[in-house]
Amino acid sequence: MKNMYTAEGFNSHYIRVSETIRKYDTLALVEFCLAYLHAPVKDQFQYLQRLPWLVLLLLKWTFLEKRAFKRGKKIPSLADFNDLLQLMHDFGKKDISRLPDQYENIRLFFRAMAYQQFIFQQPIRLTSIARQKFYFGSISPDHYIRKTFLSLVGIDIPVFLDLSQALFIKFFDEKDRRVSIDWFASIRGAFSDKEVALFLGAISKSVNEMRSALNARDKDNFDLGRPVRSPAEYWEQTPLVKFPLIKTGKSYVCVDYHVLSRCLEGYVYSRLRENDAKVFMANFGPLFENYVERTIISTGLNFVSEFDIKNWYGHGSTTVDFVLEDADANIFIDAKGVEMSYQGKSTPDSEELAKWLETSALKAIKQAHGLIQNIARVEVDQRLTLKKRNYLIAVTYSELYVGGGRTLAEAVGEARLGILTAAVAPENRIPLENMFFMTIKEFDLLAEAVRKKEISLSEMLDYAVKAGEDPKTEKFEFLQHMYSAKIKITEPDYLVEEAVSSLKALAAHLT
Repeated sequence: MKNMYTAEGFNSHYIRVSETIRKYDTLALVEFCLAYLHAPVKDQFQYLQRLPWLVLLLLKWTFLEKRAFKRGKKIPSLADFNDLLQLMHDFGKKDISRLPDQYENIRLFFRAMAYQQFIFQQPIRLTSIARQKFYFGSISPDHYIRKTFLSLVGIDIPVFLDLSQALFIKFFDEKDRRVSIDWFASIRGAFSDKEVALFLGAISKSVNEMRSALNARDKDNFDLGRPVRSPAEYWEQTPLVKFPLIKTGKSYVCVDYHVLSRCLEGYVYSRLRENDAKVFMANFGPLFENYVERTIISTGLNFVSEFDIKNWYGHGSTTVDFVLEDADANIFIDAKGVEMSYQGKSTPDSEELAKWLETSALKAIKQAHGLIQNIARVEVDQRLTLKKRNYLIAVTYSELYVGGGRTLAEAVGEARLGILTAAVAPENRIPLENMFFMTIKEFDLLAEAVRKKEISLSEMLDYAVKAGEDPKTEKFEFLQHMYSAKIKITEPDYLVEEAVSSLKALAAHLT
């Protein structure tokens, strides 16, 4: 029988790391961490070998150490810092951190690792800000989202996104990881000094502010009855995605470009959701659905929307947002403008993961099968008809890392999914292997491949289904299936055009 995991090894090793941090001058340790992260590399692989996620965890713990910033502490040498890095690496040893076989399901281990590490591995796309402009760019100034953001941050969303694009470009090829308000003066006339200061202030903390900001995350864990320091922390996605710039004097240091990119591409969403999740989601949901519809329209495929479906089957009926017809298949598509919680990203517990998926993946399965029930019950020419094959695509705002229906069932239990589909006749159910959970980024790339006739939608889904039958060809993300299919993968033209337009507008202001 497998030994159950205990946190004793982690806690013991954490105390050792914390006592070592406590010996050294806080600012000196911060400078060592940043120098290590910013040191030149020949390629991305060499950077990944430095395990930047562990360096960022060390940086976090350095700020949180109880005696941080006390005077008179030792200035560490390079050898001292290297020894501390080795202690961080030692968290990966047996009996210190939870190993793959100590998760309820191996998928839970891979999810935690993905949230921790994938932001450093995925390509940085210049279209990420453009997508935000499609979400928020056309809403009126008196819309809840725009008014609330202005009241919280002090600048309007369009200005914030233009400043994000400028900062994105500033660090794209630059080896220097510092920026100041003066740098934005080179884009003369585009932004006021006040707007720049508010923008930089929104995504940064001074070294003295960093401690209280990070303590807020600890308070969230405490309020939920969780230990402030726990083994899950080893696998966390760095909380510095909320403030990836450290203010030092008149300049701002970028902790890591990938972390900055993740912050900028989701800042508006995250800031407003943090302020009032329920009200924000009620307002953001329709915007996200509109964007997904735009993506679907680009494919040229026939589809019906939730509006049509509710008119046919009743406004109280259960449905998804869109149904596409492709060959002999119905493809049910549901837009879920959600992101995974901090706790849900690293949970080793199937029950807890299921709880965090109730409003996204699990709800999409339930809604799709509710619609199938209606189709089977009332099937006439002008309405949807049952097809030989059914697929489900749940499109999410950010990563859930649950893969397809089969891997989701392994992670949360097949019986749980069975409850959601039980009311539908077996021959009409969507097979687990025909369910896919992908981000809007992946869906955009998939739709563009379909639009350019690289592959049909049903062919790509069939390819992924076939690959999922063999553990050797099964993939963690849907995008990996697309690469494996050897089709040309490009960003949607409308995102590229928006990004180019923004860059040209900024370039016109350069002095």
